[in-house]
Amino acid sequence: MKILYLHQYFQTPLDAGGTRSYVIAKHLISLGHKVKMVYLTTDRARKDYNDDYEGIKLIKLNFNYSNKQSFFKRALVFIKFSLKTCSIVLKEDYDIIYATSTPLTIGVPALLAKLIRRKKYIFEVRDLWPELPRAMGVVNNKFLYYILKILEISCYKFSDFCIGLSPGIIEGIKKYVPSEKTVLISNYSNIDFFKPKTNFNDKKKIKLIYAGALGLANGIDNILNEAKRLLNLGYNINSFQFDFYGTGIKQQHLINRVKNENLTNCKFYDPVPKLKLKKIFHDYDMGIMSLENIKEFHYGTSPNKFFDYISSGLPVICNYDGWIKDLIEEYNIGIATNPNVKDDFSKKLISLLNNKKTIETHSINSRNLAEKEFSDKEQLKKISKVIEIFN
Repeated sequence: MKILYLHQYFQTPLDAGGTRSYVIAKHLISLGHKVKMVYLTTDRARKDYNDDYEGIKLIKLNFNYSNKQSFFKRALVFIKFSLKTCSIVLKEDYDIIYATSTPLTIGVPALLAKLIRRKKYIFEVRDLWPELPRAMGVVNNKFLYYILKILEISCYKFSDFCIGLSPGIIEGIKKYVPSEKTVLISNYSNIDFFKPKTNFNDKKKIKLIYAGALGLANGIDNILNEAKRLLNLGYNINSFQFDFYGTGIKQQHLINRVKNENLTNCKFYDPVPKLKLKKIFHDYDMGIMSLENIKEFHYGTSPNKFFDYISSGLPVICNYDGWIKDLIEEYNIGIATNPNVKDDFSKKLISLLNNKKTIETHSINSRNLAEKEFSDKEQLKKISKVIEIFN
């Protein structure tokens, strides 16, 4: 079968970002399918062009884009990318479309192909739009919200199957789509790519890593507040070290805070490819999960960094409520803090400082969870069953 895969933010292990679509595309190719990937590139040296990566046919659309741009500027790129992709779905040779959000506008070309060419499509939902942008205060205009809501419902109802990445996303989809046409397939743990942590730091120090976006939703200011609180309590970099690998609209603000407030226990680094990141993880004792404590985030997101952490056997510390926090508590893989208690994060970290053996236990439990519940092999079996529907 010929599959046209639409993912604006497609990444490979050579890039710094989530590789879910890369792994799915490779899996589909291994089953004998042909995959063409339409995605956004910022390579200004070249115009739109076609290429090949490990058997995945690439259709790259070149736009001036950065997650440091304002929401308005990024929204314009979303629209341009969607319109350009519309022309592609009308002329390319394919059997079905696999469209994965975000942004929600990726559903427009899939809808167009369904209405004009009668092509079937799978719609994969990574975030509930427009609920999340509205909850963040990004989409305040009622008219814009209703337009996006109509688009969201249309993407669901016209799809031939929907995949949701978290429990909350599935609940949102099921408001408009029958249960038999939906399935929960969360982000995965690549247990062959990431190796379990074996070198445990026996020094009286805890090193924490955050690897992800530095945007409005990520709540990194809250982590800096905790780092500052630890400094004020006398716990300097010899006790706790916070390292952040990522970029985003709040990056410079956060770097300025570290400098102006003399947060000597915090340091920021540029994003690194996953091939390098998997080695870097082994230098740390814990992975940080951070989001603003907004209820729509609690069960409505599926952060790929969490699954990378546990694949590497990294214990996790989480500063927001929801299903990730539930997993941490149920499987004893780290620390779930109460976001409504300002010193809960720092107190629980301090309690670990004199009990490093607990971190080792959390590490073993993390890797076990990755292997038993979120293995990429098991998640890909679910993808295979969805694709079989269209054969």
